[in-house]
Amino acid sequence: MAYGLSNRMAAAIGIDIPMLELNTDPRKTADCIVKAAKEIIQHKGAEVIVLGCTGMVSVAEMVRQELDVPLIEPLATALKVGEMMVDLKLRHSKLGLYMTPERGKVVGY
Repeated sequence: MAYGLSNRMAAAIGIDIPMLELNTDPRKTADCIVKAAKEIIQHKGAEVIVLGCTGMVSVAEMVRQELDVPLIEPLATALKVGEMMVDLKLRHSKLGLYMTPERGKVVGY
């Protein structure tokens, strides 16, 4: 990986619940996440679990209570990063990767 993190990631696994069905049965979703998390904690040495979808926000606390490692929930994380940027009066650079698009190239907004 370009960020030098590939040798630090224990595993990336999914659960067999489609994204649009994550909140149909929250307990089932939480149980599937916990099972997968415990497997990579025990067998791969994971020290933190990062949920891969903001659709899991409703079950994050249930999962957190069953794990002995930190759980990072992406919606709360994104919100806190946004708050930090506002508090520190930061914004993304306009010089390189995040240049303002040319007029007419972005359609539909």
